[in-house]
Parts: sequence; structure tokens; C-alpha cells
Amino acid sequence: MIHLAEVKDTSGAEKHRAVQQDQTREDSQSLLLVRNAPDEQFAIPLSLISRIEKIPAHAIETSGARRYMQYRGGTLRLLALEEVAHVTPRAEAETLSVIVFATGGREIGLMVSSIIDVLEAEVVFDDMTFRQPGILGSAIIMGHATLLVDLFGLVATALPDWVMRPERMVTQLGTQPTVLIVEDSHFFLHHNKSFVEEAGYHVLTAMDGLEALQMLDQHGETINLMLTDIEMPNLDGLELTMRLRNDPRFASLPIIAVTSVSGEAAEKRGLEAGINEYLIKLDQEKILASMAQHVMCACVA
Repeated sequence: MIHLAEVKDTSGAEKHRAVQQDQTREDSQSLLLVRNAPDEQFAIPLSLISRIEKIPAHAIETSGARRYMQYRGGTLRLLALEEVAHVTPRAEAETLSVIVFATGGREIGLMVSSIIDVLEAEVVFDDMTFRQPGILGSAIIMGHATLLVDLFGLVATALPDWVMRPERMVTQLGTQPTVLIVEDSHFFLHHNKSFVEEAGYHVLTAMDGLEALQMLDQHGETINLMLTDIEMPNLDGLELTMRLRNDPRFASLPIIAVTSVSGEAAEKRGLEAGINEYLIKLDQEKILASMAQHVMCACVA
């Protein structure tokens, strides 16, 4: 087994961080870079990964069309990128890596040929060119076109019965709850808006805290919850939250931070500012579960 701590300490990642240290950390992402076929590079958000296993190919077992491996006294269902996305199939080799992640209360393994590196960097994603089931978008990372893997999209397409879908919420008036999403990255704004709307919410958007204040002034009576990034131009998520907590109209509005700025210190600052919950970008399962909980509590209140 490869422990995440071991993967994070790769020399390539340290060199990349040194290059990045004088640059802004806005929207920086911690990514695991992997290969499926030799000429295709993929990125997986590190925050969504439970662990990484390196296994011999003969450890993979098959039952019907399902592949699995023996794992921690049970079985681990295995998926491959090419089962869902139009990518080159994984090259056969004596060993492979399995990316273990959780969804729907279960763990699943994504098979890849090799681990390249772990890095933390600002990445500008293109959500048009390569977007498809299982792939959120693409970016140029370390000089290579890199596809961003959508772990939840892979499972939703290959194993739809495994996906936990929160019950659709309604307000006390029997209407769709309205969510204000505040995010300065077009890629993440589009992604968040898509899966929140699919879950049955009405969505309003703003690109920074100042736009959010304008939206709240115009539509405040209809907004049931706010999702906000932390690091944004003009007015960041912390200052936005503090202003709202000092405004009687929005003092009790549920506010969930959806950000790439992780760590205990960052989370503590968010909670002290008045944020109800602090979540990491791209973990849509946790985001939807948290939204449902807060909207339900607000409706009951």
C-alpha cells in the first residue's frame, strides 16, 4: 500500500511548490497526477482520495462483468476510466495502482497504470473541450494536457445504484429552495451550479462578495442558503459572511463555504466569521448532504 503521506512527499511536488511560493494561492488545488495510458495524464482532487494501493495485476478478480479485489477482509469494487469516459484503455502491466475513494457510504477503487506526482498549484480548467461523463474538464499541468477526473460522475454512470441522492427539499411554501452560489472561478461556478440544479434547487450566482451583496439585496427574501468560495476579488467570503451576520436580514442565513483553502486554521477562521460549515471543492456528495441538512433545519425553524 502507498500511504497518502508518502505520495505527498515526492520530490517533484516539492520543486513545484518552491516555484509557486511567490504566487497567489487563490483557487490552488491539491491534485494527484496519474496515467492510464502512457500518453494520457489525469488529475484527481487529493481531498477526495482515501488511500492509494499498489497491487499486482493478478490480484484483480472478475465476477461476470464486475472487477474487484480482496480488501481489508472484504471486497473492493473496481472501476476503470475507460468504462465511462472516451479515453485510451489502461495499459496492461504486472502492477497497477488503485485510487480508493468513498461514495454512497461505500469505498470504490479506480484502477490506473501509474502515479506521476502530487502537486498543489493554481490551475485554470477548461470545462468545454474535454468535458464528458467522468471528466470535468482539462488543464495544462506540468506541460501536459491533463484531464480532471470526476470520481462521482464515474460512479453515477457506471454504478447508478451506488449514488446517494438526497431527498428533494421544499420550503414551507412548497417551492424549490433557492441557493446563492458565490464563486469567482467560471469553472467551479459552472460545476457547482450544474449539480446543485440537478439536485432540485433554484440557483442564483455571483462572481464575488460585492455581487453577492447586490443579489441578496434584490432577492434576499427568497434565498434559503448560500454557498461561497473564500478567496475572491473585491470582497472575499469571510468578509462577506461577517457583513451578513451583522445584517439582521441575513444573520441566520445558512452559509456553507465551498473552498480549496483547507486546513484547521482556515476552517477556524471561517467558523469564527460565521460560516455554518466548511467544505472542500468538488466533494459534491458532502456538499449536497450539507445543503439538504441546512435547508431542512431552516424550513423547520
